[in-house]
Amino acid sequence: GGKLESLLPKYIRPGMPVRLYGEFVQPEDPNFESNWYSIYRAWFVQRHLAGFKNIFEFGSGSGFNVAYVAQQVPGARVMGLDWAQPSVDIVEALRREHGLNVAGRQFDFFHPDETLDMPAGSAIFTVGALEQTGTQWESFLEFILKKKPACCFHIEPIHEWYDHENNLVDYTAWKAHEVRNFWRGFPGRIIELEKQGRARILKTKRINFGSLVVEGYSQLFWQPV
Repeated sequence: GGKLESLLPKYIRPGMPVRLYGEFVQPEDPNFESNWYSIYRAWFVQRHLAGFKNIFEFGSGSGFNVAYVAQQVPGARVMGLDWAQPSVDIVEALRREHGLNVAGRQFDFFHPDETLDMPAGSAIFTVGALEQTGTQWESFLEFILKKKPACCFHIEPIHEWYDHENNLVDYTAWKAHEVRNFWRGFPGRIIELEKQGRARILKTKRINFGSLVVEGYSQLFWQPV
């Protein structure tokens, strides 16, 4: 029906335990994670995306973030890119039905489309999308290095930041990455690129909050040089 609230991703599930500072916690509010993310996303968009004229979300999924960013940064053109055609269709529907300045396009992380036009000074971001690339993210990284956006913001579960040797709760998330073949190795590669003078790390921060399976909201912000 075109209702924006229906875009809430299915991985944010009401009534579930969450991760908080190395422990499992059962919130009193069944919608705690979605409410928390609403505040977190508002901070992120206002603090980091406001002012950009071209914003790209890679792995846009349900269009939840595309719609919000387009509303909060009305002067920007927001593009939602995803493996799946239905995700592209949702973004296109957001433009038709809500008049948002958005566009959808299919994108394969493993075989990036070099014809994608990314104007100088663009921002790109991912939210829980690169986790799906496992260890096969090198093609996407090289694509970013060629396109040279002004800033890259990754809000993702980061395998290397769990204290899996000393904390059993962290170990369960660390092991989930291994079993599900989630994102691994990327932060170390960005550190290497910084040493080579090809990248600049802007911020790394473990958020110490997440869902039952993984901590999905840690921050790795950087820019190609």
